[in-house]
Amino acid sequence: MEASSLGLDLERDGNVAGDLEGLICTAREREWLAAKPPAARDRLRTLFFSAKEAVYKCQYPVTRRGLDFRDLELEVDPEAGRFQVRPAVADAQLSDITRRMACRMMWSRGFVVTGVRL
Repeated sequence: MEASSLGLDLERDGNVAGDLEGLICTAREREWLAAKPPAARDRLRTLFFSAKEAVYKCQYPVTRRGLDFRDLELEVDPEAGRFQVRPAVADAQLSDITRRMACRMMWSRGFVVTGVRL
């Protein structure tokens, strides 16, 4: 399988503080997190941070565009080890790129690992 760009990220599980949630997550993502048990929120918040970092690392070599965390919106399926990304801002180039991304995630040995292939 050929790839034009890759983005990988590794973060210590639960290492993203709750006061950063508003900087990392869109309103829709914060609503989704609020519905989760408090014990799971730290872990999932770290997943959102890591996944958006991996997406940024994958898209930047192609677009040369800096993105804010809230420029991207995720739908995560932790049980399947997958997530989907779409722009939270109107941008045709970013929409095209995110539509073609294959996104995976996993927790291992106290870390969340995310990867994105374009």
